[in-house]
Amino acid sequence: MPNQLTATPRHQPLHETLEQRSVLITGGAGFIGSHTCDALLARGYRVRVLDCLDPQIHGPARQRPAYLDSRVELQVGDVRC
Repeated sequence: MPNQLTATPRHQPLHETLEQRSVLITGGAGFIGSHTCDALLARGYRVRVLDCLDPQIHGPARQRPAYLDSRVELQVGDVRC
């Protein structure tokens, strides 16, 4: 009789059962965060960013940075509030 544990695994690893892995990056519209987004996208992650788009860094218009990959979902907000 075959060993049931090796013949028919009861559980698959979590990463194999999810259709797509998701990650949230706070401050992801900045220099380091945007490069982190690029690396995660390249590995198949769905990436969401929360960034306040501080005018001192991103300018008074507080618009989405051109260097932020278009596949990144940007939510403008502040974790401090």
